[in-house]
Amino acid sequence: MTGKEKRQHMLLPVLFYIMIGVPGLVWAEIVGFELTIAQEMVSVAGATAEGMTINGNIPGPTLRFNEGDTAITTIDCFPALGRQHPSQAV
Repeated sequence: MTGKEKRQHMLLPVLFYIMIGVPGLVWAEIVGFELTIAQEMVSVAGATAEGMTINGNIPGPTLRFNEGDTAITTIDCFPALGRQHPSQAV
């Protein structure tokens, strides 16, 4: 067996173990989230005060994604002020 054939023969098991050992690389998805952050009157424990909400709620939504996924978030901060901050995290 030549040196090139040996390298090719050794490469196949390595690629197999990478695919089995790192499922996020094989099954990764692109997940998108849209969040609106606003300053509103909120009621917490019976007291009303001005507070920050995410999509109109406190607490905000749970963002679910898996290791290896690409999460794309669009954050609309204080829509009355006309600000928008798209961001991407991997």
